Amino acid sequence: MSPSLKDGDLVFFYRMQKELKAGDIVIFEDESGRLTAERVIAVTGDEVDIDEKGLKLNGSYQQELSITSKTYRFESEVSFPVKPGEGEVFVLGDNREHAKDSRIFGCVGKSSIKGKLIGLFRRRNF
Repeated sequence: MSPSLKDGDLVFFYRMQKELKAGDIVIFEDESGRLTAERVIAVTGDEVDIDEKGLKLNGSYQQELSITSKTYRFESEVSFPVKPGEGEVFVLGDNREHAKDSRIFGCVGKSSIKGKLIGLFRRRNF
């Protein structure tokens, strides 16, 4: 999400979106009950791994042109490689060094997803 979403931004999302694919930005409720936005990296049937060389999806390293920082594993209970189960997606924040994403809390169930981002309105500095 470039530029990064910040407090005060107004996001529009489509709640009826049922089919998600890699690259979609979803709005979901995190473990603290707060709505957050992250990018879908993998869906059911995909395999995600992160090693010293970076992000690997289905055995191939990913070249993400819009991501400026390296993707590392975080110390957490998530063990790699990860395969999202039925009705789950693996999400990563675009600001990889500071994001709280599936590297920490695991896959996100589609029941937690509120919708797919369709628009952003910057309300800051009014």
